[in-house]
Amino acid sequence: MFYNKDSLKLYFFQFKKFIKNQFDQNNDLKNFKNHPIFKMYLFSYFSFLSINAAQSNKDSTSTTTKDKKFDPKDKEKREEEKHERRRLQEINKRAVNQGAREPIDFQDN
Repeated sequence: MFYNKDSLKLYFFQFKKFIKNQFDQNNDLKNFKNHPIFKMYLFSYFSFLSINAAQSNKDSTSTTTKDKKFDPKDKEKREEEKHERRRLQEINKRAVNQGAREPIDFQDN
């Protein structure tokens, strides 16, 4: 069975409401794992995660390398970045070997 994001959000809302009511009425949640709303929530939560994962995979693979035209300048730039990353990794290795506690983070955030 397939659920869309809107129906899963509705399940999340129902679950939160159910929890609040359970705590308001009594604090006895011993049989909580067997409650149908809890099972529905777990199912909807994992369905929601899988839908989001599928969507993110779809977004990340929407532009393939076949769609892009390769520019020689881009290839040169990638090679320069690759060499720069290797150089920084070597600096980190030397720093750690010389007693640095943590690797140096050279990335700009």
